[in-house]
Amino acid sequence: MAARDEDRRLTRLTEICLALPEAAREISGRHASFRVGKRTFGELAYIGARGWVGLRLDAGRIDWDLVAELVTDSYLLVAPKRLAGKVEPWEADS
Repeated sequence: MAARDEDRRLTRLTEICLALPEAAREISGRHASFRVGKRTFGELAYIGARGWVGLRLDAGRIDWDLVAELVTDSYLLVAPKRLAGKVEPWEADS
């Protein structure tokens, strides 16, 4: 998918996710997942299971600060300690 054709919400989510150490994005059709190593810390167009938290990015105003906080927390849960140690827990700008 060309960047200019990509949904702006996916573009913004990608910016947030790829700002984390060694994070990678995988695209499969209209689905996107974000990984660190072999572990997934976020997916777009996925129905949450096994304790996953789902976010609606297709309805209303999106609170990108909250999205960044949740993505960072998710990353910290699955990232190797050497990478997680490079990330400060997310805090909103005052």
